[in-house]
Amino acid sequence: MFMQLAPATDKKIIVRKLNKGEKSCQKQKNTAHQLKRFKRTGSGGLKRFRAYTSHRFHGKTKKQRRHLRKASMVHSGDYKRIKAMLTRLK
Repeated sequence: MFMQLAPATDKKIIVRKLNKGEKSCQKQKNTAHQLKRFKRTGSGGLKRFRAYTSHRFHGKTKKQRRHLRKASMVHSGDYKRIKAMLTRLK
């Protein structure tokens, strides 16, 4: 560990040498909105909730409202991209 003084202040900045193969010191994090929107299923899939469920139900049929209550699975085309964003999802 090396200690440096910032140019105009007396605050200490801790700088660490990177090991071979390391790219940065930062941990990979999920953003909170991703963790709220997706859940892992028992078989390893991703479950999501439906859009169009916040208001204006009087314009939707009873069948539409019934189907919108249920969760659905993430489409296979989006699965790889969303799975990469969710590194810590259990």
